[in-house]
Amino acid sequence: MVSDSDQFLRALLRGQVEGWPSRAGAEFQEGFVQSCTANGVAPLVHFLRERAGRWDGWPDQVRHRLKSEETGALLLQELMDRELAAVLGRLHSHGVHCLLLKGAALARLAYPAPHTRPRLDSDLWVRLNDWQIVEDCLTQSGYDPGPATRARVIQSQLTFVRPGGPDWQHNLDVHWKISNLQLFGDSLCFETCWEERQPVPGLGPAAWTLAPAAGLLLACLHRVAHHGRSSRLIWLRDIYELARRLSPQQQEEFLELTGRKQLRAVCRDGLAHALEAFPAIDGVSRLRSWSEEPTTESEESARFLQEAHVRKAVFLSDWRNLEGLRPRLTYLKEHLFPNPTQMLARHPGKGRLWLPLLYLWRILAGSWRVFFPRRQEGRVQRQPGPERGESS
Repeated sequence: MVSDSDQFLRALLRGQVEGWPSRAGAEFQEGFVQSCTANGVAPLVHFLRERAGRWDGWPDQVRHRLKSEETGALLLQELMDRELAAVLGRLHSHGVHCLLLKGAALARLAYPAPHTRPRLDSDLWVRLNDWQIVEDCLTQSGYDPGPATRARVIQSQLTFVRPGGPDWQHNLDVHWKISNLQLFGDSLCFETCWEERQPVPGLGPAAWTLAPAAGLLLACLHRVAHHGRSSRLIWLRDIYELARRLSPQQQEEFLELTGRKQLRAVCRDGLAHALEAFPAIDGVSRLRSWSEEPTTESEESARFLQEAHVRKAVFLSDWRNLEGLRPRLTYLKEHLFPNPTQMLARHPGKGRLWLPLLYLWRILAGSWRVFFPRRQEGRVQRQPGPERGESS
């Protein structure tokens, strides 16, 4: 059930309201600020209100808390981008081709100011053949991959962490595929994307990202693959901002790409929700009408879309999209038996003698979550686990 404060936030971002509700009390105020924060749009809301100068009737407490959120996002963005530019420069000097994905690129290409698209990490995409060079370069620069599993089937990324100060750290998610899900992992080819890349301003000469059509495709996939068709406004805003910047030719490139990759259902779903959530815009009538067309059920992404929030469906989709017995056995092994260092890191205070029991508990608990998922308000909820969850 959508609260009144959440409805007001959505109407505000659609441009349907301006002033503060006259009868809104303290509970509404708190709910509104929490909704802005939970949806990842608090900095954006304050920035847009401040730029327009439209604060008539708004409570001082709400305004000050939104300003605090924007100030914090601005500080973090500046710290992260300074470190990110240095990383990109170091990788470039070692001959590594690297593409920025998701929030780090979107913030500078699709938002009115970089800090209005908050993020907790930076996502890089590199060739698998360059992986050893990348790892050596990052570890020599003070980054630690930590105890994370070095699995190559159940995940296609590794997080490197570098302390940046007493109150923050820089997290780098380095990908060798665009998604952990087998269904989506090879949807984009690195070599093709590198040839069609576009620069990301403000992060140095080594900062590149996907071409506009491929960037929109990834935004639609990311919402489904890692967030179970989430209606969180920041994911929908990404899609909206990218879509409204496409030229007519780029729109046709996007539609051709979704058809060729058999991802029409996922992209239609993302576009339909994004164009509903935010103001009507000129120039995307082609995308709007396309998003309202039915999608054939023979497309596997259409079947996955209906149960993207269910752990069992994710597991079965991965299983179907792995070819051969050996990759499937490796997939099971990496899920059930991550490396001992990772297991012990998840259970502080336990020694190696505990490992048999920890693995047994993981198998039993994981099987229960997959085959007997928790039901909430009549629908199965899938919460992203450490192998699936992403924050960009």
